[in-house]
Parts: sequence; C-alpha cells; structure tokens
Amino acid sequence: MVINIVSFILFCVGIYYALGLNLEKISDDISNSINTKDSLSEKSLRAKGKLKTPKFYLGLIKIRTTLISLGKEKQFKIALAISLILLLDGSILGVIFDNMFLSPILSVALAIIPFWYLSHNLAIYDMQVKDEIETALSVITSSYILNNDIVEAVEENIKYIRPPVRDIFSSFLNEVKFISPDIKQAIRQLKEKIDDKTFIEYCDTLILCQDNSNLRFSLMSIVSKYTDLRVINSELESKMKANRKEFYLMVLIVLSNIPLLKILNEEWFNALVNTTIGKVVLGITALVIFITTLLCQKFTKPIEYGKGQR
Repeated sequence: MVINIVSFILFCVGIYYALGLNLEKISDDISNSINTKDSLSEKSLRAKGKLKTPKFYLGLIKIRTTLISLGKEKQFKIALAISLILLLDGSILGVIFDNMFLSPILSVALAIIPFWYLSHNLAIYDMQVKDEIETALSVITSSYILNNDIVEAVEENIKYIRPPVRDIFSSFLNEVKFISPDIKQAIRQLKEKIDDKTFIEYCDTLILCQDNSNLRFSLMSIVSKYTDLRVINSELESKMKANRKEFYLMVLIVLSNIPLLKILNEEWFNALVNTTIGKVVLGITALVIFITTLLCQKFTKPIEYGKGQR
C-alpha cells in the first residue's frame, strides 16, 4: 500500500512539473472562468426557462461576487488553490484505504470545504450587515416621517450609521448633491447596491413617497420585517442547533462502528474493508453521510424574508 501511495504522489508531482503547471495560475484561470454576469443571450434563455444554472455554480458566483465587492477576491483564489489540493488529498485517502469507491466521494467532500468556510463566514457577515441596515433604516425613517425630506433624514443620521452601510448612504447623498438632484434615480441606484428583498421593497415604497408623501407612514412597517425576522431566527436557532448536534452525533456513531467492529468481530471487519461488497457498502455510507450533511446545512440555515427555508 505504501508503494502505491508513494507512486501515486510521484505520478501527480511528475505531471505537475512535466506540464509546467502553476497552482496559482490554475486557480486564477478557474476564478476568471466563473462569470459573475450573464450575457444578453443567457439572460434571454434564463427568462424563458430554457437555461438553468447548477446551484453549486450559482453559489460560487455569489461567493466570488461578494468577495469582489469587499475587495477580497484573493481569498476566493486561495480557496480554489486549497480546494484543488484537497481534491488530490481525497484521492490519496482512497488509495490509503484501498477503496476506489471512497476516492471520488472524499475528493468532492474535501474540495468543497474551503467554499463552505467562505460561505459560512459570508453568511455571518451578511447577518451583521442586515442588522446594521435595520438600524439605519429605522433612524432614517423616523426622521423622514417627521420632516418629509429623505435627503435631510439621511444627512441627520449618517453619522450614526456604521460601515459598510454608511458608505452606501453616503453615495446616495453624493449622488443627489453633486451629480443629479433626481431623488428617484438616486434611490434606484441605492436599491441596486444591496441584494435584499426587504430593502428593495423599502426603496420601491420610498420612490412612491416622492409622489405621495402620505405613503411614508408605511415605511416603518417594512423596516419592522427585519425585526420580526431577527426574532424568528433567534427563536429557531436553539432548535436548529439541537438538530445539527443530533445529526453530527448520529454520523459519529456510524463512523465509530467501523473501528468498533474490528474489536467485536475481526472477521466481519475484514469482510467490510477488504472485500468488494464491503468496499461498496463503505462507499455508499460515505455518499449518504456527504449528501445528508449538505441537506443538514441547507435546512438549518437562518430563514430569509421572501425565500423561506432554503
């Protein structure tokens, strides 16, 4: 087995140098191949329902787009490089366990870890931004209801808003003051800077308020959706955490049964790890654990307004 592992590693290293590959260049090429914008024909086909993009690819686009907006695109390229290394490590682990059925599953499972880590961190950052949006909209709306002037309302409260939300509203003020006095157009540009359904609804109502000022009293009910959603997620978090804990405990029990079997009945253990049928069973077990882990992460995410449980 050791000879097989060493041969496999030397084979991979040989290909790497023989073809003049560069891990950084490979990750750059893959990163650049992930388009963050659709072409006109792709938009047309997607609108007709003839073009469907895989969810994993959409997730990569979202991660890359968010990191670019934060000026941290390099982290995406680093994640790609680490993912490629882990992809190879998964194959090596399959060789170590002498199970060809495990290699593809371990390769894919390990390869997505860097992107899961980025997605998790961005989700936390997104929640923090939404909390700040809630605070900003709350104070701005309170002032706007009193003075009926959205520009003045933003000016009065801009000092109380923290980055990055402050930068977004600062650009709104700069647009109105120094570029164009068209408040509606400035609000439309403001709406495009935050991909959030509640914020989009708020901006759409704010545009209508420029023609009918009485509608400004309905803005606070829109802002309250952030509070309602935060309260609901806070109440659900303990239940979600308990479900995740129970799931990972079950996975641990399943995995611990394999070495435990060697202690209880070595003949059964050898049949499991050394025969073709046993290796297939281990491969299926690994696949089930992998798929159910993804589903667990999906169904225990915080809910979002307009999306439900994703």
